[in-house]
Amino acid sequence: MALKEILEFVPPAQRQAAEDFILRFGQVYKNMMLSRYNALNGLAKAQQVVLLGDSITEEFPAHEMLPDIVLYNRGISGNDTYDVLNRLEQHIYPLQPGKLFLLIGVNDLAKYPNDTPQMVSLRIEEILDKLAANLPKCKLHLISVYPVNKSGDAKIDQLMLSLSDNQRVVELNRYLRQLAQRKNLPYLDIHPQLLNAEGELDLVYTREGLHLTVEGYQVVVQALRPYLSSVE
Repeated sequence: MALKEILEFVPPAQRQAAEDFILRFGQVYKNMMLSRYNALNGLAKAQQVVLLGDSITEEFPAHEMLPDIVLYNRGISGNDTYDVLNRLEQHIYPLQPGKLFLLIGVNDLAKYPNDTPQMVSLRIEEILDKLAANLPKCKLHLISVYPVNKSGDAKIDQLMLSLSDNQRVVELNRYLRQLAQRKNLPYLDIHPQLLNAEGELDLVYTREGLHLTVEGYQVVVQALRPYLSSVE
């Protein structure tokens, strides 16, 4: 549910308290997901596919949309590059994946407005370097950051997207493409496939301007398929 949809149920005088509660709940939720993945890792098989990222990855209904692929979703809502760096040893290394798809960075651009896209890309490079060093047999894949939609459409959550910026997303993706080329990694440039004519995330593909609808994830699946089925 979008932040604006939650706040619609809260009287105006209590909205600041509600926003503060939602922020605190976000940390509680992160801790819950950390514990969940710790438990699930004990059931996982090595050399499978791992999806690593934030809420856009966590919400990806990959098990239903890719039922023929054994994969483990390790996305956590609200995660940024610092969060991913801090949980690699706990959540990713034990899985010993055969392939890993990394999608991260959009939260950094919103949460750290003083960080340039290049600075964010350097942290993503650090993630990839740590993965390569600790999982030398794993085939790493880097996914472009998806666009956002900040139009005046009624379904857009302007509060949640207040610090988001498509220009910074495009700049970050430029660095990520260069990073993938330097590291000789597959770069899945899904960003253009999600755009509308105005250069924003197409309304059909999003439920509130950031997260994807099932239609949006169908675009993602089509982009992922060749890399999931190939030997590389």
